[in-house]
Amino acid sequence: MTKHDTSSSKRLYQTLTSPQWGEKVDPRSCSVIVCNRTGGQGKTLIAQLIALAFEEAGISKILASADSSTTEAISKLGKIHRGSVLELGIGAEFDAVRSDASKVVSHWDQLGAILASGNAIVDIGANLVDTVWNWAHARNAGEVLRSAKAPQIVLVVPVRAQAQAIEDALAVLERSIREDAFLPIAARILVLNEASGGFERYGSSGDFERLSAMKHNAGLKIVRLPQCRSEIWPSLERNYTPLRSIIPMTTQDVAQEFHLDMFAASGARADLLQWISHAIESFRVAGLIPLEQGDGDE
Repeated sequence: MTKHDTSSSKRLYQTLTSPQWGEKVDPRSCSVIVCNRTGGQGKTLIAQLIALAFEEAGISKILASADSSTTEAISKLGKIHRGSVLELGIGAEFDAVRSDASKVVSHWDQLGAILASGNAIVDIGANLVDTVWNWAHARNAGEVLRSAKAPQIVLVVPVRAQAQAIEDALAVLERSIREDAFLPIAARILVLNEASGGFERYGSSGDFERLSAMKHNAGLKIVRLPQCRSEIWPSLERNYTPLRSIIPMTTQDVAQEFHLDMFAASGARADLLQWISHAIESFRVAGLIPLEQGDGDE
């Protein structure tokens, strides 16, 4: 995708990002895969927000992360939610089997077991996204999941306003549609992460038409996530602080924790809570989260 500021592109963008009520998935049993082929798109943040949104609705999800980095002993999601994340394919464990195709396939059977059981949020590293679909092909996973009546799978693809990242996001979504027989996806959500700015100036009409086709033919939902402007955001990112730990804090708590005066703490807390509320509401509108606590029981 290249920068292309035309009136037709802007109109298409505005149409694509208008509120879209999604078909409801079963919130108490569905699994959510969060991924993009490009790193640094905010996938771990989105996974954390989705987990928080389910928690707010009274629904607890298993957290899992697949990250093949050999320099980290634990994934970023694992650092945020200490002791609560099932680590898949990290470090030397995955590198030890990478050169053996058959072992790579069997290595990912643990992901299949998670999807078959459902009720999980899985954060997939950028360099492992294609491996997941390759595994699904090799195992004919779709037949197994359908015959087992496995819970629904939701694919969430976060992307920032970066040319290669947008192209990679489109490729992931399009592959998921083409290969639905091998990895059945009940719903697809593209999250436009505006941490690096808005998307209006990115893409030609053809780029947005690809999204439009997926929206109309495959039910793609598009969610906008504005940049968080809270004064404490950089500290949260730097220290791997879970968002859910901030919600019960009072202004005084925030002031003490982040060394702010009371006015700055009040503004920072309000900004963060408003941003979290907006994100959760966006996922509700997309049909991923129940509209009200208890809706998942119906």
